[in-house]
Amino acid sequence: MAIPRAPKTDKRGPKTDKRGDLIEVLHHSASIAGFIFKSFPRIFILKTAPRRHFDSSFEKGLLVRRKRASVAQDALTLPQNDGSFNNQLNGGFMENVFQTNTKKKFEWKNLGDIKLGRAGLGDDMPVIVYRLMQYTIMDTLNEEFGLEKANYYLRKSGYLAGSEFARNVLNLEQEFNGFISQLQETLKHLKIGILRMEKFNAETGEIVLTVEEDLDCSGLPVTNENVCIYDEGFISGILEAFTKQKYDVREIDCWANGNRVCRFKGAPVK
Repeated sequence: MAIPRAPKTDKRGPKTDKRGDLIEVLHHSASIAGFIFKSFPRIFILKTAPRRHFDSSFEKGLLVRRKRASVAQDALTLPQNDGSFNNQLNGGFMENVFQTNTKKKFEWKNLGDIKLGRAGLGDDMPVIVYRLMQYTIMDTLNEEFGLEKANYYLRKSGYLAGSEFARNVLNLEQEFNGFISQLQETLKHLKIGILRMEKFNAETGEIVLTVEEDLDCSGLPVTNENVCIYDEGFISGILEAFTKQKYDVREIDCWANGNRVCRFKGAPVK
């Protein structure tokens, strides 16, 4: 009689579907964030030696960017191709992207009715909260899948966000200079960063952009590396939505690499 054998498992345990892996990553990230926030509620940094790992320290100083002022939800009315920014977040049934069992892709409406849900607190929050979420997710992805795969997922997430952002907030029917001008104003209004275009080749489509006071990295300790992987995807998604061409975007200068601006170079994928 054959002896029953336990199913084979890898080092991470029994194989699960991608959704199960994602939920586990989010739970682990939240646990890390909660522990650090409880222990060190005022100061957070990103340490990167030899692999990226999220940590906190009273000895490294405060992150430079802080919440500057409260912005009323009614003030967040941005030009776009099919209505106001607020209208895109309001009305109708909105799918819970964290709990649905379907494989539907993220859509702008999934952000929910922020005006209704945060009537008292509003849509603004400190940069430290955003970084706490992103860095712990990145750290968990890195731990589970390795740095290369973690970067791939973060860049892919940024691309999806940039695509939806461009289609729902920006006017994609205007000429190029007007589009860049609107993008600059919008990113500054939302306190994502101060965008400038350094170079653009109309024949090849190659572009060089800089971002000051970047939401992801400005104020981090210098670790001699470029860390704005999410931004690479975000910018590529925006450029593709406008040009209808796929873009490969890479960060070539970063605050974490000793520069005071983040510089991105993009080119159409041939």
